[in-house]
Amino acid sequence: MKGGFGKPNPLSYIHIMIIRANIVIQSHLSDAMIEMYLDNKGNAPERLRFVKYLISKFPDTNEEIDVDAVYKEFTLRSKN
Repeated sequence: MKGGFGKPNPLSYIHIMIIRANIVIQSHLSDAMIEMYLDNKGNAPERLRFVKYLISKFPDTNEEIDVDAVYKEFTLRSKN
């Protein structure tokens, strides 16, 4: 938006989450541990399946990934 006038570009609000795979793995494992500790299985099994998927897809866990795209791919594959 130039000079504060005009309509904002809707694409400027799209945020793509790019992060190292190992951070996503650590986060999901921590969340799964908490859920299991609280005896609230919740999403723990799904989180663990996603971690397994990440490790198999990205052996170099320092690789930066688009978390939303990878999770969408995971959910589509797990439905088949």
